[in-house]
Amino acid sequence: MNKAQRSANQTINTDYSSVESMETDCNPPAAVFTISDQFACEPVSPGTATGLVNVITDMEDLGVVADGTILVCPNASQKLTVVMPRLKALIAESGGMLSFGFRAAINSGIPAVRGTKEILRSLNTGDCVRIDGSTGQVQVLQKAE
Repeated sequence: MNKAQRSANQTINTDYSSVESMETDCNPPAAVFTISDQFACEPVSPGTATGLVNVITDMEDLGVVADGTILVCPNASQKLTVVMPRLKALIAESGGMLSFGFRAAINSGIPAVRGTKEILRSLNTGDCVRIDGSTGQVQVLQKAE
């Protein structure tokens, strides 16, 4: 079944018992960062967070998002509300300021940013990043091995 055939109301698996435990804290080494280590995004929800990234390219993969991670995803759809309480922060490539996913982040006090097409391709699950939802800055502190 392709994406076009999926129902907009399709239920997302919320049984997380099969999700591997993922260490969600990172201890990056002190380093001098270059401009390539940073992304300038649009701020959505204020606050800062530092942690490991969990990248998904398809919103149907939300069932594999580990607790306490920073989610990087294609958009801020309403499907995010299922995992929002488990996130440290949200980075979405697209979505309007009034989109359901971003409103949920704001209401939950979760830092969130949007709007850079390169970030989904540049970050990998396990990278350690710092996100500032007030300024829109995302800084890569350590790449996954």
